[in-house]
Amino acid sequence: MVEKAVLGKADSLLQVKRISGYLRIDPGTFQQGVVEFHSEQPINFLRLQPLEQVLQGILVEERMRGEGITVNKIQELLQPIMIQ
Repeated sequence: MVEKAVLGKADSLLQVKRISGYLRIDPGTFQQGVVEFHSEQPINFLRLQPLEQVLQGILVEERMRGEGITVNKIQELLQPIMIQ
């Protein structure tokens, strides 16, 4: 019931252009790599790419935790590449 109210409010904010889009992350489908993006207008792929990268990192961390990998080991494995 609360979820419907929140989604309704988010949709109304989209319609009056107070927000340009929002994500709906369902825990069950997120584990499968699926996230819903809602927007009134088509969004440029280049604008979504950074968001996809962040969500991918979060999902990988969640999956690693689920496999019993410690937080310290996850941080070590996910250290970014530094180009010099």
